[in-house]
Amino acid sequence: MTHHFRLVHIGVTAALAAATVTAMGLVQTIGFAASATASAFVPIVPCRLVDTRPAPDNVGTLARPLRAAEVVTFAVWGTNGNCTIPTGATGIATNATAVNPTAISYVTIYPADASPRPTASNLNVVTGGAPTPNQVTVALSATGTISAYNNGGTLDLLIDIVGYYQPAPVGSGTPGPPGPPGPTCPASGCTLVISGTSSVADENFTVGTGADLFGCRTMRDTLAYLPIELPVGAKITAASVRYKDVGASASIDFDLYFVTDPGSTRVGITQVSLRTVDNHVSGDLVFTATPPPVGPLAAPYIQAFATGAAPKFCGATITYNF
Repeated sequence: MTHHFRLVHIGVTAALAAATVTAMGLVQTIGFAASATASAFVPIVPCRLVDTRPAPDNVGTLARPLRAAEVVTFAVWGTNGNCTIPTGATGIATNATAVNPTAISYVTIYPADASPRPTASNLNVVTGGAPTPNQVTVALSATGTISAYNNGGTLDLLIDIVGYYQPAPVGSGTPGPPGPPGPTCPASGCTLVISGTSSVADENFTVGTGADLFGCRTMRDTLAYLPIELPVGAKITAASVRYKDVGASASIDFDLYFVTDPGSTRVGITQVSLRTVDNHVSGDLVFTATPPPVGPLAAPYIQAFATGAAPKFCGATITYNF
């Protein structure tokens, strides 16, 4: 389940609720081989499984475009590309992107042992079209593989994994009487992962290049907002951000804020700023106050302030309870 984020220009308070994000479910049913297995979702720091473009962008075992009517199979279990997924995982949540299409076509991503091949499409492209990303959640084959089919022309394929599914614990013995309703989230909290490219390009940022094109945004020396769309009543318990400093002169300051009325009043929750100067992949925000429950008068967002040589903002992971 990949979620695109939108960086919003400073001052556009009304747009803070416009991010296209969805909370990830904790337990879902994922098709596994010929059966269905109840599976629990495990979010991870996004990693790249496949990039068929040539070096220096290439990741994985295929370094050429997919040809017309070609099926290519990729291993997921174990360490493949930049990802390590445990053996026994039943499915993966991904952000798949098609680039450089030479014809009108579609791409289908499916469990490698599915027969016949599904006719549904995950990506639809046109000749010479712009990069086409989409969320793709796919079950794995009995040997932990997926296949990708390209219908026409040639195109390059990128697959980033943002989480995987593993079999949910199954109890045994005689069922006892029903207990009281449990909490909406487990003790560790529900997780919302916001990543991927923005769906708009305005004066706040420019498109990154190379391997960062589909995972991060290059920022100018300015402020930008990352809206956080959560259910009403959700209480944020932790927040981390993903970024790249790029160079020694580049950095980004991050803060978690809440809009507290329909105007521009805001309340800061984090300790000053998380200032990135070390080119780490992620960083945790430190709260100096308890975040209020999300509601019409408490809309959360992350503010990013970039300085230096075009650092990159790659998304966030939010943990919350009710």
